[in-house]
Amino acid sequence: MYKSLQTISRKFGNLLLGRPRCPEFSVAGKALRQQYQDFLNRWDCSHSSEERDVLRSEAEILADRLYSKALDLGYSKAHELSADIYWLTQCAALVTLLALGRSSKTYLKYEEALLAHKRPYQYTQQLREFVRYRNKFEKN
Repeated sequence: MYKSLQTISRKFGNLLLGRPRCPEFSVAGKALRQQYQDFLNRWDCSHSSEERDVLRSEAEILADRLYSKALDLGYSKAHELSADIYWLTQCAALVTLLALGRSSKTYLKYEEALLAHKRPYQYTQQLREFVRYRNKFEKN
């Protein structure tokens, strides 16, 4: 198992890709996925520091909702193996990476949760995409 996202990055290279994808959630519902997509759209269209400041505060709330839902699913016997758990966690990490930066404690919490996922072997490609984006994001 990879010890850190940096290890994955070194192993698989630093290719430039766009933002990692997130499929529709199968269990978590459309509303939460729509909130995530709306946030990304608003972030991409924001240009002023005032807009970004508002979005930064919203990012923490949204990331908490996403990750809380992932934890709820993980604790549920009926959904403990749901792919939504990984995707919700990745979405929380991405939202905080965009809004708060890689060095924020909030982002680091979600990055760690991605690595601690129960079935990481199923998400190797997605982790690679996330790392590539994170590394690209860092340089901009």
